[in-house]
Amino acid sequence: MKVWRSILIGIPSGVICLGLLFLIYPWSTYYNNFTYGLKVTLGSYLLLSLLVGIVGSITVGGLSFAKLSALRKCALSGVFSFALLFTGSLLFGPGGIDLFDTRVGGIFFSEWKFVTFIGTVALPISILNAILAWWTARREPRKQKPTSTMQAKDL
Repeated sequence: MKVWRSILIGIPSGVICLGLLFLIYPWSTYYNNFTYGLKVTLGSYLLLSLLVGIVGSITVGGLSFAKLSALRKCALSGVFSFALLFTGSLLFGPGGIDLFDTRVGGIFFSEWKFVTFIGTVALPISILNAILAWWTARREPRKQKPTSTMQAKDL
């Protein structure tokens, strides 16, 4: 059950990331001004949103197995997802890594756009992941402490 829940958590992270990518990194800039085709440019946007969704699934899903309070799961999920997205943006930007000959590396490297990604995509997605971690932790059934039915007179 927790695996399916973590997959379902990655979906809103990926979809919201895709929307933020089209908002922050306009299609007109990355498609019209470069020689890359439609498939490569669209594939880059989709691949990046898929990666962000996977980060959300892994962080929130992984922490759902930990025996922590909802608040701690929330905080750790936000911190871990931000750290992973921050590291990824550094690898794609200054690190020069490009995935499968797509435009992912170009989106991050051109004019320090990886810093824009950190503030406008990674931070909101990390906050979303923290909220989703808190929400799922609050919905988990709580184990009740065993109560004794033994009365004082039974002793």
